Amino acid sequence: MQPIQLDFHRKATHTPWIGLVMTTIGVVVMLWALTQQDIAKQRRDQIAEREDQVNWQKKHLEQQQQAARKEIPANAKIATIRRGQMISPVTGLALLEKTWGPNVAYTKIEVNTADRDLKLELESRSLNDALALVDTLQKTPNVQRVTMAHEGVKITDPFKPTQAVMEVVWREPQP
Repeated sequence: MQPIQLDFHRKATHTPWIGLVMTTIGVVVMLWALTQQDIAKQRRDQIAEREDQVNWQKKHLEQQQQAARKEIPANAKIATIRRGQMISPVTGLALLEKTWGPNVAYTKIEVNTADRDLKLELESRSLNDALALVDTLQKTPNVQRVTMAHEGVKITDPFKPTQAVMEVVWREPQP
C-alpha cells in the first residue's frame, strides 16, 4: 500500500467553473420552481374564490326564479285550477236544491269548482224518477250538460230503489 500524501499548502491548479455554474443554475431553477408553485397556488385560490362566487350567484338566481314561479302560475292548468278554487260551489249546489224532489235521495255529492262539475250518486224510487231529475236538470238555464253514467236497481233492498251516478256541468250565471 502506498502512503497518502496530503499537501494542504498546495495551490489549486484550476477553478471548477462548471461546478459553480451548475450550482448557480440549480439555485436559479429552484427559486423559479418555488415562484411557479406560489403562482399556481394563488391561481388555485382565485379559481376557488371565483367558483364560490359563481355558485352563490347561481343559488341567488335560483331563489329569485323560484320566488317568481311562486307568484306566477307555472302553466295554464294551474291558473285554471286557481281560478276554479275562487269560484263558489253555491251555484252548483243551488241547482241541486232547485231540482230536488221527494222521490230522490243524494247519497254522495262531489263538487269540483275548477271544472264547474258535480258528480252525484243518488237513489230514487224508480228509474222514471231518476230520468225526471235528468230532464229537470237539463231544462235549468245554468246547466251546460247532464250525463247519467250508470243506473241500476238495488235488488237486495225490499223497496228495490234505483241507484244512479250522474255528472252535471254548470255555467257561471251571467250578471
